Amino acid sequence: MKRDRDEKRQSQKKRNERLQTGNHFYVDVECRQQIENKKILLIDDVYTTGRTLRHAAETLYRQGSDRVESVTLCR
Repeated sequence: MKRDRDEKRQSQKKRNERLQTGNHFYVDVECRQQIENKKILLIDDVYTTGRTLRHAAETLYRQGSDRVESVTLCR
């Protein structure tokens, strides 16, 4: 899964900006088969608003993942 690089990083945004951020994740065509019907664990360093994890999970579910869970190191 990749993120559009035109968007500035979440850490550079204020909370209100983070909450309004759209989904900038996508899955390469070559990778789609690797995630279909798979259980995926997302690992994030810092949880602030949860938008990054939600957008990533939505993208993976749309591409056919069976289950998506997450672990965050710090809140």
